Amino acid sequence: MNQQDYFILWSVYCVAAFILLLASIFFTNFLWRFLKEPIILVVAILLFSPTLIDPINNQYAPSIAVMAMDFLLAVGHHDIEIANNLTYQIEVALAVYFVFIICVRWPIEYVFKKWRTKINTKHN
Repeated sequence: MNQQDYFILWSVYCVAAFILLLASIFFTNFLWRFLKEPIILVVAILLFSPTLIDPINNQYAPSIAVMAMDFLLAVGHHDIEIANNLTYQIEVALAVYFVFIICVRWPIEYVFKKWRTKINTKHN
């Protein structure tokens, strides 16, 4: 596989993964916001995290695809290592997300809510 084929395959995969991410956003639209956003974050990590498959040529593949092929076809022994890496990435991303909610989003929403009620009481 030359560099151009590698780039074309990654481009096709990124477009398909982006469509799947949009589908997950659409299908979780009815959920509560604080349940919907972590689900979308986990789906994004599962779709867009690569793993190194050829260190000599510096080639990567989607982690979820490599793990599925290792598990279903029994061709490799990297499925547990990739699952551990994905779990670690999900844990770190969720921790950063929840810190963002607590430190940034909630104070801004609190101030905005107080400001809006202040304006509404002034007009009434």
